[in-house]
Amino acid sequence: MRQIFAEEGLPLDLVYLAMIESGFNNRAYSWAHAVGPWQFIASTGKMYGMEGDWWRDERRDFEKSTRAAARFLRDLHARFDGDWYLAVASYNAGPGKLQRAVQMYETRDFWEISRHSYLAAETKNYLPKLLAVLLIAKEPEKYGFVDLAYQEPISFD
Repeated sequence: MRQIFAEEGLPLDLVYLAMIESGFNNRAYSWAHAVGPWQFIASTGKMYGMEGDWWRDERRDFEKSTRAAARFLRDLHARFDGDWYLAVASYNAGPGKLQRAVQMYETRDFWEISRHSYLAAETKNYLPKLLAVLLIAKEPEKYGFVDLAYQEPISFD
């Protein structure tokens, strides 16, 4: 995932969104019918080149869905004029919902927007979850994660 995000020119820390979305589980399935490690709904998956039918669903494919997530996040970042907080929140809520919140409250400050009632609690907590995961990932011992057995990335053709 980091390699793909590096190739796409994205901050590598954004790969931890997949932990929040699915726990890196390619079998994850949500109430909104979002699927895979990046929790794409069918229409967004299709927009970003992932196909699916009765036999297979490319939203579950780690490489394809990660490439799609990288392009989607890059598009969200551009849509919100380079504001990663708004881009990350819109990954959860949808870009239209977040754009309406920006217009409704006449601010681009995620923290200010989240003080109001328009966004769902899930979206209000989404960015704080990412920031917490990043703190833990950068200093796991500080948060009680010791004697971790790190695995090498799987290499494949």
